[in-house]
Amino acid sequence: MQGWEAVGRLRVSAGLEVDKLQGGFRRRTPTDLDFPAISCDSALTARLRYEDRLPEGKEAYAQFALLYTTPEGRRRIRVHTLGLPVAAKLTHVFKGADLDAQLTALARAVADKVPSFRQHAQGLCFGSPEQWAALTLLARFDSGSSLAPEASSWTCPA
Repeated sequence: MQGWEAVGRLRVSAGLEVDKLQGGFRRRTPTDLDFPAISCDSALTARLRYEDRLPEGKEAYAQFALLYTTPEGRRRIRVHTLGLPVAAKLTHVFKGADLDAQLTALARAVADKVPSFRQHAQGLCFGSPEQWAALTLLARFDSGSSLAPEASSWTCPA
């Protein structure tokens, strides 16, 4: 799937509220998310807030609707609905949690808090841009060497 000029909206069940959204979009209105371009690799992270008591044994729903233009110029609507059982015990919530998604959301939240996080992480792994340019230049003159270190020694310092 690929599209342009996309507009999305996330709705949730009564008792839940969308607290924060993260992704490659811009907000023109409080409810609409504008995506200049979108593909099957695009991601959106939503943090939901518990507002009111949810009925135990029922399901809570999240629905995302997306209106976009295809590469052929057709306007399409996609609707994704997710229903999750309401659990009374916190252990039941953690059993169904997606750890990879949680860690990705946590990393994005940390990156948002620290403006130079990306540059700092790259600096720890590769050194300064000047050092990288010097290594690249040396590798050009020494045809028998590899620019990347051996796999066993390729680690970023903590």
